[in-house]
Amino acid sequence: MAALSGPSLEDLARAAFSTFSPAEINLIHAATTTHRAYCGPSQDEGDPSNDPEHSEAGSAQPWGPDREVRAELIRWLCLDRQTQPLVDARGLQLFGARVTGELDLRHATVPFPLSFVHCRLTDPAYFVSCQIPRLDFSGSWTGSISADGAAIKQHIFLCGTHVDGVVELVQAHIDGTLLSEGTTITGKDGVAVSADGIHVGDAFFRAAKVRGVPTRFSATGAVRLIGAEINGDLDCHSGRFSELIVERATIKGAMLLRGEKFGTSNLAFHASGVVNLTGASTASIEDEEGCWPRAGNLKLDGFTYSRIDPADAEQRLRWLQLDSSACTQPYRRLAQVLHDSGDARNSRRVLIAMEKKLSSHDRLRWLKALIGYGYRPGNAVWLLLGLWLLGAALCWSGYAAGAIVPADKDAYSAFQQPARPLPLYYSRFQPFVYSLENTFPLVKLGQADKWQPNPSGELSARALRWFIWTQTVLGWLFATLFVAAVSGIVQHA
Repeated sequence: MAALSGPSLEDLARAAFSTFSPAEINLIHAATTTHRAYCGPSQDEGDPSNDPEHSEAGSAQPWGPDREVRAELIRWLCLDRQTQPLVDARGLQLFGARVTGELDLRHATVPFPLSFVHCRLTDPAYFVSCQIPRLDFSGSWTGSISADGAAIKQHIFLCGTHVDGVVELVQAHIDGTLLSEGTTITGKDGVAVSADGIHVGDAFFRAAKVRGVPTRFSATGAVRLIGAEINGDLDCHSGRFSELIVERATIKGAMLLRGEKFGTSNLAFHASGVVNLTGASTASIEDEEGCWPRAGNLKLDGFTYSRIDPADAEQRLRWLQLDSSACTQPYRRLAQVLHDSGDARNSRRVLIAMEKKLSSHDRLRWLKALIGYGYRPGNAVWLLLGLWLLGAALCWSGYAAGAIVPADKDAYSAFQQPARPLPLYYSRFQPFVYSLENTFPLVKLGQADKWQPNPSGELSARALRWFIWTQTVLGWLFATLFVAAVSGIVQHA
């Protein structure tokens, strides 16, 4: 039994619309196949006749009415129940067309992809809460693209696209990639990309070759990814941003904020305004010093990462100084990452820099500096050791000159004789032990009670007496600093 055949897609279209342009006829014929609907005189993407930038009247190669496709026709092909089964699974594929009117697919379910390659969309396109497999605007010149809350099963391609307006993707769900390479977005009201709360596999805002020419991603206005969930990478290498706001975003892959070399051209990541990473998290961050924002334009409070490249501590301390917050978390995170990578020395260096910054207005900061702001307690030990050895040397010299004498009256009298005899019961002078007792006042070995600076009042004896007093005070101070460093009481919470 022969299968019943219904009307063709062209029959249905002619019943719904009275007239068609040549480009619209091409679209209707190609829609039932796997092929593109070529609407210009050439199928070559590099042909100047397919450059939508010069498609308008008054340009060198304006596109005529024969290349026009009504947005109304595209909407009908997407939504009409009779036409949907007739469209091939590869969807509507327009090339070099001039789409006129607003393309309104708000709250629609489109079962096939839409592809606008090297097209000129004269008005905004709306995909708010739309369900669709894929959107492709590669090489096109469009108005604003609004897809808030859209569910896109595969990807959005904005490769070499020029958007006169805003790309809106708030709370959109994109299972694949948001690929914005070599894209120019002019923005509106200070916003270029509004994608707060987006869920996406990978998000790329990066440079690429467009018609063989290295071209940056360029956004005039903020690129907002507040609260975004990115299951892969956030790749912004070589992009030019007004502001990049990634506040509270979760990036399970890498965040790339660096430049890249294209042939002889080295295109750097650049942000003229704020790079806000407050509360964001990523598995790793890769950048380079030449791509950092100006001082005060970097916000790092609450930003977490497990790996950083480059991991040079000196360079990263300059990076932290760009942060406009007074919080300790950025320093602690960097220190933790360096420590986990096995670089304990530079981890302490970062924490010391943090304490130095926080103690900049503290009158006793010089004392904290002696022990590395609590992270180098060994400094106090070396100071005590030096004080002890210096005291031993001075006391030995003083003893030889007669500036140190027995404290006992009888022993003192005997000591004044030329041979300096001492009673057998009296302990001999030990300069290292004597200095040790004066350096560590809690240590009592009997020398400080038996020997003293000569009370005769000679200059050398008086100077030695002042030194011993100073030695005792400094001994207490250095010991206290050691205990403070070990206990951590000088460190900020």
